[in-house]
Amino acid sequence: MKYLNNINFIESLARGTRHYDQKVIKQSLLEALNDFSFDADYELYRVYSTPLETTLSLLAVDKDNNIDIFKHGKDCDSFPVYLFSAISKAIESNTNSIINKPGTTEITHYIYPASDKKKDIYTVLIQTTAHKIEPENQRLVYGLLKLYSNYLHLIEKIKRDNLTNLLNRETLDTEITQILEQTSNNQLIFSKNSLSFTEQREKYEDYNYWLGVLDIDFFKNINDGYGHLYGDEVLIMVARLIEKNVRKFDLVFRYGGEEFVIILKSHDREVARLAFERIRKQIQAHSFGKIKQLTVSIGINQIIKQSGTSEIIGCADNALYFAKDNGRNQIQFYEELPEQKMAEADNRADNIEFL
Repeated sequence: MKYLNNINFIESLARGTRHYDQKVIKQSLLEALNDFSFDADYELYRVYSTPLETTLSLLAVDKDNNIDIFKHGKDCDSFPVYLFSAISKAIESNTNSIINKPGTTEITHYIYPASDKKKDIYTVLIQTTAHKIEPENQRLVYGLLKLYSNYLHLIEKIKRDNLTNLLNRETLDTEITQILEQTSNNQLIFSKNSLSFTEQREKYEDYNYWLGVLDIDFFKNINDGYGHLYGDEVLIMVARLIEKNVRKFDLVFRYGGEEFVIILKSHDREVARLAFERIRKQIQAHSFGKIKQLTVSIGINQIIKQSGTSEIIGCADNALYFAKDNGRNQIQFYEELPEQKMAEADNRADNIEFL
């Protein structure tokens, strides 16, 4: 490790904690670690642990002083068994771990697990061919990881809706802007440098983003008949059902009132259709206690080189209005609306009141 300069270290922390963007925070963490090391690679993982299994998702990597950030995580399907086992044990015991690659003493792995207040677990893995990292500097790395994991938790809390714990409306514009930048530039959501070892990257032409505005049918009747507290419980249950039926890299927002926004990544419209239909059917089949049956309508629009959030949401809203006008409890794609219906939906957008 390099000589630790207290002033440089504090400045490094200040750079990392002045941002609210999680991908920039992850980058800052690796840059801070790299400032005080040599001849080492760093990897930051999110750990998903259940009684049945533990899985790792790569969030950021620093190899040869080049940093890559994977916003929604990169699955680690071919992780070495010996290393996965060591990480799992370190997480279970909540202690740091040092192991050597089997058959060699030249490559040493340092594993640092840390969890935030929400019990989300992050792990920094250092792979080095250098001399042993001194205990004092090991504590520095561990402390830095804990600080950043707690900071990430605070940032995540700011982005969440207080009632449903979904992402909030303020976060939606940022996410859509980043997706539009990605589709326009035909590149990863965020990548500071291109790494030679990252051989298989997802290409823009391999997938698309679809935004759906989901509205609970006749929600006003629920509030009027059973009270707003019961209505809030319904919103929470709907939020959990949506989350249960999307993948970890899909995004779910509380847009306001009884409206939710879902951003799905899929290869084509038919795959997106199946995903949104699954959400609609799961909500329809769920028991909501006093309510005989709850249904939702969903208007969907592809995110592809529009001018901004308002245009994307506006088109999805038009598809939603069409779904409402044609019986509710259905999904509609804006691209599939008859041309005259698009115009009618545009005219109604400012006047319709959902019941």
